[in-house]
Amino acid sequence: MSGTNESRNDSHELYSTLRAEFCLASDGSIRDRSRRGWMIWNISHFQLWWNALETTANVPLGRKLMNCSADQEEHMVSENSLFDVGWFMKKKRQRDIVDRRWKMLGWGKFDIAKSRISSHLMAPLCSGFALVAKEQVLSNRQRIQWQQLSNTHIELDFEPSPNTIDKSPPEPSFFWNTQELSSSDVGELELDLEILKLGWSHAGERCFLIPSGLFARLFDVLSFQGILPKPSWSEEWSFPEEISSSHSVSFVLICLSIHQMVSQTEVPVYIQDIDSWQRLSEAYLEPFGFGRPNSFTSVDEQGGVEFEISPSPHFPFLVGFLLAFWQRGYGKKAKVSLHKEGDFWRVRMTSFLSYA
Repeated sequence: MSGTNESRNDSHELYSTLRAEFCLASDGSIRDRSRRGWMIWNISHFQLWWNALETTANVPLGRKLMNCSADQEEHMVSENSLFDVGWFMKKKRQRDIVDRRWKMLGWGKFDIAKSRISSHLMAPLCSGFALVAKEQVLSNRQRIQWQQLSNTHIELDFEPSPNTIDKSPPEPSFFWNTQELSSSDVGELELDLEILKLGWSHAGERCFLIPSGLFARLFDVLSFQGILPKPSWSEEWSFPEEISSSHSVSFVLICLSIHQMVSQTEVPVYIQDIDSWQRLSEAYLEPFGFGRPNSFTSVDEQGGVEFEISPSPHFPFLVGFLLAFWQRGYGKKAKVSLHKEGDFWRVRMTSFLSYA
């Protein structure tokens, strides 16, 4: 019984820490105290999404994911001076910072001395986070290789790099967040949280927090891969003329991989009327930082709907989820069009086939 009480107390303490660091914002995002966007991902869903993205893009992206995670983590810890702890017991205090950060965010554990990760996250993702911690503690650049020893254990091999430590630049901007509007705090995180070995769960599912800026860096990488749009996309997707082909390709890839991820899960989607979209948003999107449409408008009798959405870092994921819900709810392919109207995006989804 004492073990149960201890676990319950640990979960309560972690939950309090998370609610002190993060909040829900009016645009449906999760923000930290520096107003940076974050998302809460189900770990198994992230793996499904990543596999779908690599398959759809037909490009191996593991090393690029590692680089993006390292760049974003470095940018954040440098901006917050996270490892600037003074000289007294410096190494121990820095290791404690790493332990607390990984525990809070659900990343698992990184043993800096043994260069070993214990985590349920994908190896490229947590290896990037670990690289930053190692470099910050050693105060020099490192090269990294990883070897997956088991489902939860990753062996890292570091060697010094001649490169100097320059601050990682901020994440790039895209058409969907260039004119991001300021959002206000609207509430605290609401999680059914329980501490587990190497992480924590929400509503019984292993989850973790990941910064939105990491995905912006990944989108940037995708846009330089020379990936060509599939012929069918020109009929299924419509973008404003000023949007570059490379950016629209990245956007579609993210949306389609989200759709494929949802199709492999058991998320129940019931669309009875226009109000169903509000319920779906409140259940599956807003609590996890994937965003929320400002409004929903019916446009035809075949389920066609137009969403008004504010510019934001999570915009491609939000559209991807809405597309997945539409196609699961109606059991048919959707046609998607985007256009900007004032400060907001209008995203319209209608049946790809005409039933007139």
